[in-house]
Amino acid sequence: MPPEASPEYRQKLACSLFYKFLLGSAPREMVRERLRSGGQLLERPLSSGKQSFETIPKKYPVSKAVQKLEGLVQCSGEAKYMNDLLTTSNAVYCAFVTAKRVGATIEGIDTKAAFQCKGVVAFLTVKDIPGDNNFYNSNLLAVEPEELFCSGRVKYYDQPLGVIAANSHDIAVYAASLVQVTYANDQVKIYTSMNAVLASKQNDRLVTMTKNPEQIPKPMPEAGDIIGRGIIELESQYHFTIEPQTTIVVPVEETLQVWCATQWMDVTQASISRMLKLEANAVQLHVRRVGGAYGAKVTRCNQAACACSLVAFKLNRPARFVQTIESMMETIGKRWACRSDYEFQVRPNASIRMLTNNFYEDAGCTLNENVVDFLTQPALPNVYNLTSSNFRATGTAIRTDAASSTWCRAPGSAEGKFSAARRILYILNIIFPFGKHRYCNDRDCAGTHCLYLQSGSG
Repeated sequence: MPPEASPEYRQKLACSLFYKFLLGSAPREMVRERLRSGGQLLERPLSSGKQSFETIPKKYPVSKAVQKLEGLVQCSGEAKYMNDLLTTSNAVYCAFVTAKRVGATIEGIDTKAAFQCKGVVAFLTVKDIPGDNNFYNSNLLAVEPEELFCSGRVKYYDQPLGVIAANSHDIAVYAASLVQVTYANDQVKIYTSMNAVLASKQNDRLVTMTKNPEQIPKPMPEAGDIIGRGIIELESQYHFTIEPQTTIVVPVEETLQVWCATQWMDVTQASISRMLKLEANAVQLHVRRVGGAYGAKVTRCNQAACACSLVAFKLNRPARFVQTIESMMETIGKRWACRSDYEFQVRPNASIRMLTNNFYEDAGCTLNENVVDFLTQPALPNVYNLTSSNFRATGTAIRTDAASSTWCRAPGSAEGKFSAARRILYILNIIFPFGKHRYCNDRDCAGTHCLYLQSGSG
């Protein structure tokens, strides 16, 4: 049963429903036309959609319609995903217990209330890990360890500090909420966003790979030159996969059979084996398909995979970890948030004399999976005629007190290309203000935009 809504929400809802009643009951001529629909009961009529694609036979197989290989089994429900795997009746289910006070150190954990729940089997913390307390064990894209369970200072809100194992999923999730944690040594100031870091001038949290970047000289203004500046901001983005982070682990003789929804099997296997101090071949990974990932299951899946493997290893019984959507949104990082501060100087004919861009990206609590220099930076010119003579960009990763950011569909490059296009449109709005046509002065929009395209890119 869902929790009761807050008093503030219910008060606003009552006012809205009363307003709807007034709009629907008042004489028609007393209600302005644009407000009349507010008094009608919402109807959801039948809807339909259609997409048409042009095919060019002489270019086949390009543009030729072909059936997706797995399309039939996916549509019929025959396709098996990780959580469809059946396990024995003695399997346990897992749920994270998380820390709530960022910057503090964990002083004590009280599990008495959790173990009073019928069906709770075990609670494991960092003390139960036989090997590395690190769920991202790789030399690629990882510059520092990422703790499976918090071992000291809490780095971000809802950082896992342990895992509950119980006889059912619901019991595990409920029992995890009953664990009481005491803290000490609170951090004076925390910064959960990069804008907070920049506003407070916490330069020790700024990491720029390019040391002393070359600055483009500002040209002397000429008659008619337009000078301006702006800021573009893109927030982080949750992946919203249909299949949650899912791992099933079954101990078999001297091995662990692991079924994990992962995009990077090598690192998942390595992280589990080093966490448990096992040989890599003792962790046998199985992946048939994942139900949506977009980058969320490149490395972030390892957090649940390692916790589930630890439970199965310690209890010597099958374990299943299916994170709830709430747990995923709390414990797992999202797309790198981005901010672009730019300054420009253009001639009246729209040619760019100078364009500088200082862009910042929110790394979260670690610098792992850094997208700044090798994904965002190369994408910043996009298809525009920007060269070393008129364009400079400097990228900076910012540490914040939030879950470590991760890759999400076109990581880094999407932000770079969007900010480039947005800057050009802003400049066009100034040079060719709104008039007969948007962005134009007796020119079409596409034609005006082409002023900035590189040769051959239009």
